[in-house]
Amino acid sequence: MIKKSITKRVSVKALNLLTGFVFLLIVLIFSMSFANSALVTGSQQAIQTDTLTGEVVAVDNLHHLGMLTLQSDEIGLYPNDQLNIFMNKNTSVRVCSESEPENDIKVSRNATVTYHEVQGLLPLADSVSEKC
Repeated sequence: MIKKSITKRVSVKALNLLTGFVFLLIVLIFSMSFANSALVTGSQQAIQTDTLTGEVVAVDNLHHLGMLTLQSDEIGLYPNDQLNIFMNKNTSVRVCSESEPENDIKVSRNATVTYHEVQGLLPLADSVSEKC
């Protein structure tokens, strides 16, 4: 009788332990599936690009790194708003005149800039094209 009681207690404890382990395993798998789907959704978002046309107000170039200031009515609520757009070595630049050096955007010319925002803060130019 004592032996049956001890065996019953051990089996109940083992069953409780096994139930807790299975519950913990299910919660872990469930939470990992949500974390994985959030990571996949975040990495598959397409990069949103914007296109802006306006007058080039300033250009600062330094070894394929630089900044272009564009003035356009399309930017904000007020006329002649300006936007600083950063350029890097991956920015494609096209000028109209073949006599000018490549990647040489001039001030006071009209240009179309396609850009995207890096980390929601900095506009980075994908391409800059002078209006011919």
